[in-house]
This record gives sequence, structure tokens and C-alpha cells, in this order.
Amino acid sequence: MRGFYLIIIARFIPGGRTAVTFSCGYLRAMPWRRFILADVIAATLWGTYAALLGYIGGKQFEDAPWKGLLAAFAVAVGVSLLVELVRWLRRRRLEADADSV
Repeated sequence: MRGFYLIIIARFIPGGRTAVTFSCGYLRAMPWRRFILADVIAATLWGTYAALLGYIGGKQFEDAPWKGLLAAFAVAVGVSLLVELVRWLRRRRLEADADSV
């Protein structure tokens, strides 16, 4: 069942769609009917997401495109900081566990 979810999730990861599709086909990891069903669901979700993102983003920043650039930059910096914070907290916890042993 995880393969089904993997195909859907991989659609949203750049390069993931290609890698997972080739892997499933080459390894014959799942029956083709199940694969097609997962791929149709994934493509529909991804297409809807991309179209709505473009439409809403275009409407929001129609008069001032620089605001869209600024918002994208802020989101990218925020995600990067969040990832680094999680890495720092995990490393700190692992070091504390190693010291207590």
C-alpha cells in the first residue's frame, strides 16, 4: 500500500515523479492497473494544485509582482530556518543522550 502513496507524494517532488515512475515500472513493484490509478490521482491533485497556485498567486500579485518575489523569498528563508532549527535540536538531543550513557 505504501507504493500507492509514494507515487502520489513523489508527484510533488521535483525529479521524484520520474525516479519513482521508472522504478515502479522497472522493478514491477505493483500491478499496472493499481499504478495507473495512483498516477491518475497524483496527476489530478498535482494539476489542480499547480493551476490554483498560479491563478491565486497571479491574482494576489497582479499589481505588484515584486511582492510575490518577496513572499517567495520569505517562505524559502523560513523553511530553511525551520529545517536548520530541527537539525540543531535533534543533534543537541542526540549529544545529550550520548553524554548520559
